[in-house]
Amino acid sequence: MKSISSKVLLYFICFALVIFLFIGIGLKFILPQYYLDKQMDKIFEATGYIKTNYGLITDEDAELKLEGLREDIGGNLYILEETGELKGYGYGKNRSPQNKGTQFVKDGDVTEYRYENNLGIEIYAFGVQLDSYFLVYEVSIQSLDKAVDTMFEFSTYLLIIALILSILIALLLAKSITSPIKKLNKLAMDMRKKDIDSKIVVTSKDELNQLNQSINGLYEELLSNIYKLESELKKERNSELLKKKFLARATHELKTPISVIQGYSELVYDGMYKDIEERDHYIKSIYDETRSINHIIHDILDYSKMETGNFTINFSSVELNVYLDSIFKRFKDIVEKDSIDFEYHISFDEFLKDIDGVRIEQVIKNLLINAMEHSSGRISVMADKVGDRLKLEIFNSGNKVLEEDLPYIFDSFYKKKGKKKGTGLGLAIVKEIVLFHKGDYRVENKEEGVSFIVIL
Repeated sequence: MKSISSKVLLYFICFALVIFLFIGIGLKFILPQYYLDKQMDKIFEATGYIKTNYGLITDEDAELKLEGLREDIGGNLYILEETGELKGYGYGKNRSPQNKGTQFVKDGDVTEYRYENNLGIEIYAFGVQLDSYFLVYEVSIQSLDKAVDTMFEFSTYLLIIALILSILIALLLAKSITSPIKKLNKLAMDMRKKDIDSKIVVTSKDELNQLNQSINGLYEELLSNIYKLESELKKERNSELLKKKFLARATHELKTPISVIQGYSELVYDGMYKDIEERDHYIKSIYDETRSINHIIHDILDYSKMETGNFTINFSSVELNVYLDSIFKRFKDIVEKDSIDFEYHISFDEFLKDIDGVRIEQVIKNLLINAMEHSSGRISVMADKVGDRLKLEIFNSGNKVLEEDLPYIFDSFYKKKGKKKGTGLGLAIVKEIVLFHKGDYRVENKEEGVSFIVIL
């Protein structure tokens, strides 16, 4: 597998080669004609100016135009006598005779044409009558091409040097780009082990630094989600274990009352009782056991509805003073039959609230049944108005809840240590109904017992 450094280097070199190849093709095939056209344009511009303005400009102006061409483009200036004899080379005071001949033929005051000399070289010639002599400018067309060849040869050396420099720059660039990426890759590999803290490995203020920050943020978020998922999985496994225990416990608890009902029913059916009082005792025992079974079944059905999302809440406006007083009075008779002192206090008169009256009564019943199971002889209920919220506190005297049980007391299927009866669903149902009412719930150990608090 190729590294990022080698890929960056390869791409950069390929890019440079393509650019240099394009430049080379241009220098070889396009530049010569372009250069020739540009130089000829300069010649035609200067000579055209002289032809157009001949007779209107001075001899000095004409000489300067042609000398400017010679200095800029190259070529030669010849001075001819009126007879056509070569008088000298150049112009101005420094004219000097030359032995070199010319094939220029005078044809009027201004003459322009091309010809080939004795060596077969194409010559461009331009002549103009000035005072008592004739000034001729000649340039070799091939000399312009040779200039291009020289430029191409020199440019080739420059391109080779530029390619070498480009490779060196590509190496440095690849290293500068890939070095922090390698660091980030190592950081990501280390993060897979989940045993390091997020850290900054790129200090530059660019996209790589932003990537570093993003990786750190993603890592922290993933860690948090992983830990949450592990916690949920652990809780799910515990929940499955609790469900299995619940099924065994529910089976056991159903088996006992069913056995009692069956035994007492056979005694009554066979007339195996001493008197009416003993018969009524059997019938009452059967009734109590059916109530116990009914309670277990209702808990299971309610929990099943909550699990499947079929648990419904029907809100309606309820006058809480009358509503709570009715519930507490009915329970007072039931609780006091078990020789438990029961008292309740409602601290408000009129208080309308939108609640599901049936479900909130279920909450109160479950909390009171729980209080009865653990009470050492006293239960008290306090209903208060806190702002626009209802606060219910149900206290029972007796042993406190162990600290290890407090976080789980409202969980499904949970039964605190030492508790032998119940399904472990009563308080879980309380929690769900309270949450449906967007309320709060908690349990607190008091000096003489335990308080369950619900706020709606």
